[in-house]
Amino acid sequence: MVTRFGLIFAVLLLAPTAASARNGNECSKLPASALRPRPCNPQAECLRLISKNVPEKERAARERDCQNQPTSGTCYGPEAYNPQEECKKKR
Repeated sequence: MVTRFGLIFAVLLLAPTAASARNGNECSKLPASALRPRPCNPQAECLRLISKNVPEKERAARERDCQNQPTSGTCYGPEAYNPQEECKKKR
């Protein structure tokens, strides 16, 4: 008959082994390519992307849409990287 202490001891003894096996597969679950996150001003980024060639009325509408964006946050790009490789290097 297994006591509670014995069961807890077995779980604690085997947990690191299971975790390391699981972590070995985690890198392969990451995408092979991604855009690196960076701090930015999403509202300013949005305004910057509006073409100068857009008609006045449409430009005003797009600028209003940009006002809904936060003034600080996270943007992605332009730097691309390989999350799988970075994960493997950390090991």
